[in-house]
Amino acid sequence: MGSDQARKAALRRTLLAARAAVPRGEAEAAARRLARRALELPELAGARTVAAYVSVGREPGTRELLEALRARGTAVLLPVLLADDDLDWAEYGGPDALRPAGRGLLEPAGPRLGPGAVRAADAVLLPGLAVDGRGLRLGRGGGSYDRVLARLAVGVDGEDGDGGGVGGGTAGAGGAGGGSARGGRGGDDAGVGGGVPDGTGRAGARRTGVSPPRTGADTGAPPAGAPSAAGPALVVLLYDGEVLDHVPAEPHDRPVTAAVTPSAVHRFPPP
Repeated sequence: MGSDQARKAALRRTLLAARAAVPRGEAEAAARRLARRALELPELAGARTVAAYVSVGREPGTRELLEALRARGTAVLLPVLLADDDLDWAEYGGPDALRPAGRGLLEPAGPRLGPGAVRAADAVLLPGLAVDGRGLRLGRGGGSYDRVLARLAVGVDGEDGDGGGVGGGTAGAGGAGGGSARGGRGGDDAGVGGGVPDGTGRAGARRTGVSPPRTGADTGAPPAGAPSAAGPALVVLLYDGEVLDHVPAEPHDRPVTAAVTPSAVHRFPPP
């Protein structure tokens, strides 16, 4: 294991231990504040389609945010873990349309849209354990979201390398092997005690279906606050104490646009 990988592993253990100590009530209160903060983002207000995820355990909660996005007419895509640890996607149909998928995870019950469906998103909400001032995100190390971010970067160049279309078909790559996932990980709900990490830190008609994937060739002007043809906004959802001075990074790591915590929005300069 290289030095950066070893530092990442040590930092992950520290951050996961802090999350495990968050009492349920504090986690639920933080999730409500996180949803309110995220819904104020221009990138979400102007988005037709948002790729998100179902939080589990002591992750910063996303359930309220998912419902609020859906209620205001935003199409929400949720991931489904494939056997090779890549992610397929399906549209969120509400909490009753989620099903257990092993490893303590939940997945959407709707038709699989293919790994490339994420390129239809105007904003992508990413799980993570931390982010630093460069916008570099620390994930769990499974690599699923590294693939997603690489796929989005390819999509900006107008190329389609995986055939993942949008429109209700089944995925062409692999079979479902897990659930709405974060790189093959299970829930991180462990014990109580401690507290939420505390560092520095519209109503509308429901639209059905998902917009076609965007590419660098798109010429229409985006809604106010929406991302440009350079790609979707990448937003990581964290607790307040998880915005750090420095996160160990490797060459494949890609910076995010912003981090949202229960008390603040942190924006990062483009690379």
